[in-house]
Amino acid sequence: HGFKPRAGDFDVSKIPFYDSKVLLLGISFDESRDNAWVESFSARGTGFWDCVGTGEAPGGVFIDASFRIAGGSRMGWPVRLIHHGHFKDRRWEKRTDLKDKDTSSLSWSIPQADDGRITGRVELKKDLLSADDSCFYSFEAFRKPEILCVYAKPEFMDAGRGGYFIRKMFESGRGPGLLPFSCDFADWSRLGEIRLNDYSAVILSGFSKIESNYAKILDSYVRRGGGLWIIPSPSTEITGLSSLTDLLPAEIRSIEQRRVNMIPAGTMGTERGQTPSYGAGFRWEDFDLSRLGAKRFFAIRPKSGARVLWQFGDGKNKYPALLAKNAGRGRVLYWASTLDPEW
Repeated sequence: HGFKPRAGDFDVSKIPFYDSKVLLLGISFDESRDNAWVESFSARGTGFWDCVGTGEAPGGVFIDASFRIAGGSRMGWPVRLIHHGHFKDRRWEKRTDLKDKDTSSLSWSIPQADDGRITGRVELKKDLLSADDSCFYSFEAFRKPEILCVYAKPEFMDAGRGGYFIRKMFESGRGPGLLPFSCDFADWSRLGEIRLNDYSAVILSGFSKIESNYAKILDSYVRRGGGLWIIPSPSTEITGLSSLTDLLPAEIRSIEQRRVNMIPAGTMGTERGQTPSYGAGFRWEDFDLSRLGAKRFFAIRPKSGARVLWQFGDGKNKYPALLAKNAGRGRVLYWASTLDPEW
């Protein structure tokens, strides 16, 4: 934005890469003025955990923008996002503190248009140099968040077993399933070949133990922001998850053999007791979860920071059934039984 006012004896030859044959032109003001600008701008799709506690459905869009200022600071400076809709524009205004040499960031959650086009602009309150105070955006649609289900044994996909029920959650004979996600299925042996970063979350099931080389891949994926849901199989050993100890939301102590029923949580364990939106036509309340049960399950002890989302109960005692815990930028879910009829 030009040269700041400098002392009269300023030597222009001290400017990096100065060339005496090049005429330098700049602007100056009677007094020192600061200038703020939009530095960067991006968009990202919303996955399930982005929407927990917000009441919004996965598949929307987050708009992220960062701002900087030179020559001063502004506290509570207005920033406006103008999103172009089919029939009218929608506007959101926030405020941010701008400090010299520091970057300030803001995010907006906006709905995704039916045609997948995302257009609009973000703008700062205008200052003396207004050319860099706004930024226009136009993005194509984000695809529906995808899940990868990795299983160790082919029979996992047979009718009545865990893979069969997982597939039914994501697809039906008439098309899409109950949840607003698409799901790919892959054999466990291919885990090292698949680009996990292409998926919002990974479901693991049907394994006896997880080898250390695969554990490193999963650990890196989760800490970079991926989701991991671990569902044991009837053949899973108590120590089968030892390679993922740092990620697990609980300590696995033993295998319990007793009949227990599901104790519905009513929600998927949101911070404010709100039920997140999974998609049109789907509500956990429509399922009689209290009729679900198990005759074998892992006795586990939740770690610090873990949240018990669902529980098992035998009428006298309660046992953790589904736990969640953050790890790096991602999150891990652990189911304390299996989805197979043996348990």
